[in-house]
Amino acid sequence: MDISFTPEQEAFCKAVRGFLAAHCDRTVVRQLEAGDLGYSQDHWRAMAQMGWLGLAFPAAYGGQGKGFTELAILLEEFGRHPFPTPYQNAALQSALAILHLGSESQKKAHLSKLFDGSSRYAFCLTEASASYDPWGVNVRAIMRGPEYAINGAKLFIQYGASADHYIVVARTRDTEDHADGITVFLVEANAKGITKTPLKSMADDKQCEIVFNQVMVSRQNILGTLHKAWPALQKVITLSTIAASAELAGCARAALEHAVDYAKHRVQFGKPIGSFQAVQHYAADMLTAADAATLAVYDAASRVDQGLSHVIEASQAKAVSSDAALRVTAKGHQIMGGIGVYKERDMQLWYRRAKVMEQLFGDAQYHREKVAQLMML
Repeated sequence: MDISFTPEQEAFCKAVRGFLAAHCDRTVVRQLEAGDLGYSQDHWRAMAQMGWLGLAFPAAYGGQGKGFTELAILLEEFGRHPFPTPYQNAALQSALAILHLGSESQKKAHLSKLFDGSSRYAFCLTEASASYDPWGVNVRAIMRGPEYAINGAKLFIQYGASADHYIVVARTRDTEDHADGITVFLVEANAKGITKTPLKSMADDKQCEIVFNQVMVSRQNILGTLHKAWPALQKVITLSTIAASAELAGCARAALEHAVDYAKHRVQFGKPIGSFQAVQHYAADMLTAADAATLAVYDAASRVDQGLSHVIEASQAKAVSSDAALRVTAKGHQIMGGIGVYKERDMQLWYRRAKVMEQLFGDAQYHREKVAQLMML
């Protein structure tokens, strides 16, 4: 498989890297993580102006019409930096849900506002079980005349407190088939009965719990078909899994480069520590893991662009990239010793990001089990 970039993709990669270097150095990264919002609204507006919010979405709805490979390039650079942004939830997952579930009028009404940055969305799927399977959906939506009353709690919603709209996955009826009876609602974030509580996370990605207490929603706010949302949600989850893998691959690559650079310049016993065989073995293992993650991500992304089946490849990418990011950052800490965990140093930035991203859309063990199931084992 050839994963080399086209000249246009190379130029795009350089443009993304240049923007991040110019507008979000490590000092800014730390400031954003420490702030209440967790990201820069100026950065968000700039990304909207550059077309990044709708990068891989149809031009008919205000997107740029690029491929999933370009999206993987963007997110890999976000992971390399690492860039504090609600892009994964607010731009990608939310837009995918609207695209795959919404009616034509809903797509035209909401995607254009999402892509131009004028409205911010949050995709609300996970609950206390942190499951990405249909049995994990227990927030209830009960019909009350012409409306639905939503009750329950969504957890681990990244940057959820700053959203204008919530895309809420709820259960509208109970059957033996957990995948049946799932409906998606578009809910105003300031609706009566919504309570938001900040949750701490290692990555400081401003996760929150969103509690719905008799939140009334019109039937017109249903995205897709009543009770039958799960097949479309599976597509959203699969594509979002590849996107999360791309960011993890970026974390692994940057941590590798940072550790190798340190090993070349850190002198101990009169020579650079990179000359010691044990450190060299660590570096070789880190490179192997980072390359495996990159290959898996771009294989999955290219299959999306070619219109080929990519469900197994998405799980392979997530399993490999989750393992790679954690292995590379952990070995990076070993190479750097105690200094690597200092807040003033950068290695901990990638480790903390990788630890949280590992759980997003399922960890490596979950996806290995999924691959085995898809192989009918």
